[in-house]
Amino acid sequence: RAATTLAGAFQRLGEYGDAMRHLVAAESPDEAGRLLKTIADSYVEQGQFRTLQSWLQLLPAQVVNSDFELLLLQATVNLHLGSTFEAVQSLDTAVAGLTLTNVALLGKALVLKSFANRILGKLEVAEKNATEGIAELRKSNSRTKDLAEGYRQLASILATRGKFDKARRSFEKALELAPDGDLQLQSLIHDGLAAVCLEVGELGTAAGNLERARQGWEKLKADGALALSLNNLAIAYYWRGDFDLALEELKEAYRAAASAGSQRSAAGVLVTQGIVQSATGNYQVSLESLEAGLEQARQVLDERLIAEASKGISNTYWRLGEC
Repeated sequence: RAATTLAGAFQRLGEYGDAMRHLVAAESPDEAGRLLKTIADSYVEQGQFRTLQSWLQLLPAQVVNSDFELLLLQATVNLHLGSTFEAVQSLDTAVAGLTLTNVALLGKALVLKSFANRILGKLEVAEKNATEGIAELRKSNSRTKDLAEGYRQLASILATRGKFDKARRSFEKALELAPDGDLQLQSLIHDGLAAVCLEVGELGTAAGNLERARQGWEKLKADGALALSLNNLAIAYYWRGDFDLALEELKEAYRAAASAGSQRSAAGVLVTQGIVQSATGNYQVSLESLEAGLEQARQVLDERLIAEASKGISNTYWRLGEC
């Protein structure tokens, strides 16, 4: 009883980790799980995945594995921290159990699975997951936020597959559905739209979307996501030929990625930095950046970044041979 009382006191103070520890000690792990579910969304929005991971680790495995919402939270955390295979395992368990029980959660699980398969380079499967997830979310009249996230993930997959017109339409649909005031989701969509605009050469539109994303991430103090926006802004400068500006943005992007502890963001920044450095003729420095980015991309199993880094290394060696 004393442990339960202490847990309540810590919860009122906002010390949720201590609250959960006391609930587990009081043999009330299910209550600790319920507490985690009530506060998880705000921590996901802030990008505090390490904190969420530490709290999930407080719970007995059977509590997480028997609760589909906690399984989806665990998968979300693992995806953002680079543990893609572990995320897929959680999602497979969730999808198998949700097929006949909870259509709304099934839709969310399929959308998350599309994200995982995109990271693993399984783009056709990822597109199928996202499309099926959106259909399930529509069937269940789910929150517009969840449906917007489904369209955002589908758009990201389409863009990766080079289907830029379809990707733009899906991003625009996501933006239309995103709830007012949801800075995190709106910023993610603006980042995605910017990436599509960069691919089709609309640098001004890309820069406008990136600026809106940057403002959102700065308000949310979400350094990992801010790093991605700054990385894309550096790409815009690179394509415009402003290499010095690109490298300045990349310095800030790497600082943000390091602050957030986001290995995937850091890998992306290093790869872009290497490509820009190669364009300026700093080939040896470029190779160092690209090889460091390749190593980090391998650690988080990001096939797109692995391919991009490998291509950058090959191109730089080719340029060295031409000198």
